Amino acid sequence: MLFRSVDVSSLAPDAMLAAVLTECHAGLRGMDQVLLQVTLPTGTVAQVQGRLPDRLRVQSTDGSTLLLRDGVAYALRDGTAVALQGEDLARAKAIALLCDAAALGPLHRATGVERTGPVAFALAQPDGSKWALYLQPSTLLIDRLRGPLGEVRVLEHLHTATTWMVRRAETAPLGACTVQFVSNDVAIDDQAFALPNETRDRKSTRLNSSHLVISYAVFCLKK
Repeated sequence: MLFRSVDVSSLAPDAMLAAVLTECHAGLRGMDQVLLQVTLPTGTVAQVQGRLPDRLRVQSTDGSTLLLRDGVAYALRDGTAVALQGEDLARAKAIALLCDAAALGPLHRATGVERTGPVAFALAQPDGSKWALYLQPSTLLIDRLRGPLGEVRVLEHLHTATTWMVRRAETAPLGACTVQFVSNDVAIDDQAFALPNETRDRKSTRLNSSHLVISYAVFCLKK
């Protein structure tokens, strides 16, 4: 896999951030509203609707449906919602962390950036928190991201004609997962994140004119 060699130390922090987003996402919009597929180490495949960083609806091939919003996770079963606790809650939050990091959410949301090492940077977030960003040496590719809820290490990127998308990444307690983006810039209706006892007008999930489709062999981008 070929990548450009870049002297990151010669870039000001703001210029580095812009360069990484250009290198990896090349003008992609709406990476905070995405549809993606996550394959867990167990082989379970999770279909994720995400309004990142803190709202996800996850439907898995093992028959489970999870809803995560504002730090609280629920298992949806037979028209009821059961709040998750302990290890189950930690796993649900880890899925959200993985999806947000894979979408480079902390970079897209950053309100400020400062250098903390040769390839290390601190990214200020709108909520006042900070994420640590580490680049692979002499590149503009992500090595790992660490936020308040944990760290995500990027194991593999998918290189297309214009982007470097996160393809495999690991975080505790999930382990190494494969990530496949299906669509970005998706208008996901609030009903997707509603609990069974909450009544709202049901609307279909809509896609606007900018979305991407990524598979292991095919990349298609519409702007």
